[in-house]
Amino acid sequence: MTRLAHNQKGVASLLVVIVALAVIVAVVFVIWSFMVDGDNDRVPVPQASNQEQTSVKEEEPAAEPAFVQQTFQQTKSPHFVSSQPTNNQLVNSLVEEVKLNFNFDVVEGSKISVTKDGQDVTTGPTTIAGDNLSMTVPVAADETGNYSVTYTACWPDRSCHDGSFGFSVKLDE
Repeated sequence: MTRLAHNQKGVASLLVVIVALAVIVAVVFVIWSFMVDGDNDRVPVPQASNQEQTSVKEEEPAAEPAFVQQTFQQTKSPHFVSSQPTNNQLVNSLVEEVKLNFNFDVVEGSKISVTKDGQDVTTGPTTIAGDNLSMTVPVAADETGNYSVTYTACWPDRSCHDGSFGFSVKLDE
């Protein structure tokens, strides 16, 4: 066999190997594209005839998670006596105001803040009673949930102390 014929056989064998590899790569690519695509449009889906009745069931809205009453850690300022609502009280009606009572005069600068899920629910300014022994803030605690109360009580000597507590509202739905 001549050298030229031997080279031609080698080239032909090389071409067969290259074509075989190209076919393998093409098949792997097609299989991979089906797996990655996740598209089911390529699979025939039987269609309902005009005589068949098909119904589409509407999805029900996801149920809201059940209410869980939170337990609040109460921090009392000096001279704190009581609150309405009280710490960790479960109220079964709307709460329109939060009131704090003290055994010492509270003065200007005192403030109550009420939040639910981090959102302020106070609807007006904090007011101090005429006898200076309580302060009140109007709130819109009109939804089931846990409400956090923080306050600053200021005294005639201009010192102030912070406190906090919480209550929960559970309305019948």
